[in-house]
Amino acid sequence: MLLTIKPLKKVVTIEKLTPFFKKSPKNKPPKKQTESDNEMLLRVAKKFVIFFLVILMLDTFIDLFLGLSDVIVHLIHLGIEVLEYSVEIILEHILHASAHQSEVITANIVLLILLYAAYHLYLLLPSILKRIKRMMRAIGLKYLRRNKCKWRSASSSYKIKWICAHSLGISFLLLFM
Repeated sequence: MLLTIKPLKKVVTIEKLTPFFKKSPKNKPPKKQTESDNEMLLRVAKKFVIFFLVILMLDTFIDLFLGLSDVIVHLIHLGIEVLEYSVEIILEHILHASAHQSEVITANIVLLILLYAAYHLYLLLPSILKRIKRMMRAIGLKYLRRNKCKWRSASSSYKIKWICAHSLGISFLLLFM
């Protein structure tokens, strides 16, 4: 009996997928140096409208976040309970242990795993915090450098309009809050 080998399906390469992850011209943020005054005013107005809505609906967002996190915690708890019960039943059948003995074995195993994970987290925590601090500092410096260059290259009339638009937006927020 002869075995025939079927050709395998071609795997989608990364080169074929990268165009889907690139930002389209619609999604790219406007270039502040080439935008007109009306585009800048519209962008600032959108920013303040979104900020106004976030302030008005802050308690709703917090309530929604807390509700979703409560549901997620309950689902995780149910998953852990199912896993724990399954391990207890397996231990009862394999070791011929009572329910209490299998619960004690399961609790001790979980405690050992948690202690092991906490010890390794304790060892890794300083390097993780240094990396996060370095990354946040780099992001902040990049943001400041980019905005400083854009501000220096902007014309005086653009700067005046930008300041007026932001002053008007802040006064609108303060007046209606």
